[in-house]
Amino acid sequence: MRRAVAARAGGSAGGGTDRAVARAFNRLFSRFNRGFRAITERYVGAAGRVIDRPRTFLAAFAVAVALLLVLVRAVPTGFIPNEDKGYFGMLIELPDNASRQRTEAVVKQVEGFLLQQPAINHVVALVGLTSSRTPTRPTRRSCSSC
Repeated sequence: MRRAVAARAGGSAGGGTDRAVARAFNRLFSRFNRGFRAITERYVGAAGRVIDRPRTFLAAFAVAVALLLVLVRAVPTGFIPNEDKGYFGMLIELPDNASRQRTEAVVKQVEGFLLQQPAINHVVALVGLTSSRTPTRPTRRSCSSC
């Protein structure tokens, strides 16, 4: 009896907390292992069914591929984005001390050049508006063409 009491009283400081932490980890990992084992058994069972009946699953795969081909042809192309949207954007930036009038004169030159191109139908220009994340300034001009 004396040895048992001495063994309980002795030992490392915080031994009770070490055992509590160990028990918590054991519960956590045992739950993980049970879940992992269940998922593994389901996967092995499903793989076994596929191997036992290859014709059935190959036929199901062929039906899925055929359905995919039918849907690719049936879905309107409006749902699929085009690579070329038919427009482009540009940013014209003059030095910081340039006036708004100077900026507008430069943009008028660029607009004239763009409108002379046979592939460009429209030009939209906005003074002081940019698509970048910087604050708008009168020396910046954003143009869109299509």
